Amino acid sequence: MAVLLLAGAGLSVLQIADPRAILTTAYGQIWSGKIVCALALLGLAALNRWRLTPRLETMGGMAAARLRASVQTEMVVAALVVLFTAGLGTTPPPRTESLPVFAEKPAGFSTAVVARGRTAIVTVTPATPGANRVEMRLTGPDGAPLDALEVSAELALPTARIEGITRPLPKVAPGVYASDGITLPVAGSWAVRLDALVSDFEKVPFRAVVPVGR
Repeated sequence: MAVLLLAGAGLSVLQIADPRAILTTAYGQIWSGKIVCALALLGLAALNRWRLTPRLETMGGMAAARLRASVQTEMVVAALVVLFTAGLGTTPPPRTESLPVFAEKPAGFSTAVVARGRTAIVTVTPATPGANRVEMRLTGPDGAPLDALEVSAELALPTARIEGITRPLPKVAPGVYASDGITLPVAGSWAVRLDALVSDFEKVPFRAVVPVGR
């Protein structure tokens, strides 16, 4: 019993942390119900052991009836302890609710652009001021990856009077062209133009607007 009490006290301190959470959280209220029932169970056990059981020899049937009623009450309280314990297992403890929340790193921006029967999936990562990766996935009219002879990207921000920044996009996989370290100095809606030279005589321009956040 001493080991159980010690383990329960340690777990309670770990899960609840702040005593105020006992009355202000669902976990704390269920924990309170379990503690009350557990104390009542210990009280009934002590009553049975030290008072009712010794009276069996002197009071006979009357003592047996009282002991029987006490044991039945003890069983009901024990069932409540089990019920509260199950509730604790399915309720988030206060320590998890108070964990700091960290903002997720921007995942970037992606859009699809269609020009002259070809489709380009344009992705800018992380789409924030600073160094970015610009990637284009090019497919033909049949949806298959399309290999271009040459691909370049031009990024401009007219509202901030930033002229076009032109960078080549080397081929990194079939139909995939990308370049890392393209610097977008400020936030805003950047105009992106991607030129794909799909043959010696045809260049396909793709235009998109990429929102760059803070």
